[in-house]
Amino acid sequence: MKFFLFFIGLVLLYLVYTKMTKVDEIPYTEAQYLAEYGPTNTKKLKIQNDLVILLSRPGCGYCTQAKRLLRSKGIKFIEYNVRTSKEGRALFEKYQGTGVPLIIKGPLVIRGYNEQKISKL
Repeated sequence: MKFFLFFIGLVLLYLVYTKMTKVDEIPYTEAQYLAEYGPTNTKKLKIQNDLVILLSRPGCGYCTQAKRLLRSKGIKFIEYNVRTSKEGRALFEKYQGTGVPLIIKGPLVIRGYNEQKISKL
């Protein structure tokens, strides 16, 4: 009986986890940004204070929410995948990232999904 209850608990935890981590949007990549906003020198853009940089990874539900919020506010941003992008990994290490999303705008760094802080960008 204990094993059966334990098994049901594990199944419920798995179902909750998969529901929370479900991604309903394709990640917004550097290539998509360049296609939408035109070719730009991303090296120059990194030092501008008005540029928003989003560091994310595939399968991150909070990253998807952050992208959705930035788009709804009309904020242009560049997204870097911290797993596949050299620039993304370098920025993640530079700002001592411990998790994603990591949002950078000039000297301001927002760690994690914080709707209030993101809305103030």
